[in-house]
Amino acid sequence: VSTVRGFNKEFSDSDKILDLFANSVASSQATIEKLQVSFARVAPLAEQSNVSLEETTAILSRLYDIGLSGSRAGTVVVNTLTKLNDFTVGSQKALQKAGLSVFDVSLQYNTLEESLSRIALAIKKGRLEADQLQKIFGTRGKLITTITDKISSGIDSAANSSDALDDIQKKYRDLVLEIADSAGAVENFFSAQEETTQMAIDRMNNSMKRLQVTIGESVQDAYIPFANVITDITNGMSDLADKSDFFSTLLGTLSVGGALLGKFTDVMFRLQGVFVAFSVLGPQVIGVLSKLGI
Repeated sequence: VSTVRGFNKEFSDSDKILDLFANSVASSQATIEKLQVSFARVAPLAEQSNVSLEETTAILSRLYDIGLSGSRAGTVVVNTLTKLNDFTVGSQKALQKAGLSVFDVSLQYNTLEESLSRIALAIKKGRLEADQLQKIFGTRGKLITTITDKISSGIDSAANSSDALDDIQKKYRDLVLEIADSAGAVENFFSAQEETTQMAIDRMNNSMKRLQVTIGESVQDAYIPFANVITDITNGMSDLADKSDFFSTLLGTLSVGGALLGKFTDVMFRLQGVFVAFSVLGPQVIGVLSKLGI
């Protein structure tokens, strides 16, 4: 909900936001908890700085990948956006030393893509060093070099500046697209969970059939209840998967936050079925083993 409000999104955008977050979780070290904590800090300033939800999510995702918590990643982004909106005398001198000006990197005149790309190029060409970066971004903010290093990776430092800048900006857009190209991510995530659970149950069922052949008719009486339990669990889980049209129902009745919680609760409910299966199977296993004299 706070993300929707912070970026002036409509609740009709909730499915896109959920897909975006699901893709972030699937393709980085992001978690829903980290994203929630980060966006509580970042959203208002990002919106004010004309930084999109997709850009913000992509940058946070890369910061999680280097081990930052939701709180710290959010602080790094807030610090970066603040420093690119408000320049001190020291930061202006550091920029000038690198051949840049406030007008080249300020978010009042540039997009975040343009600003970070110019800074990345200056770093790549050796014009902007660690001490100058610290004067611009401060001690915490220098972690934004995680992004600038990534988008300038593979760029020839001796290349024409204009061409190099174009290449860096393209890499920035690709970085964002890795997270933003997320249509259907939520449905794909839950489908994978269902398939994985069903496959595990099928393997258990097949294993028990092979066990019947292996141990012979002498323990058939012990095996049959066991096999029936497996079959019942399999059928029950299949019915659960078939009847769980939770995605459209929750989005229609709950807020974004409630929908997201509902989805993950549903996944945990489904996975819980596996653990219930094992608890139910326990007595049956003991029966089989007893027949075998083990």
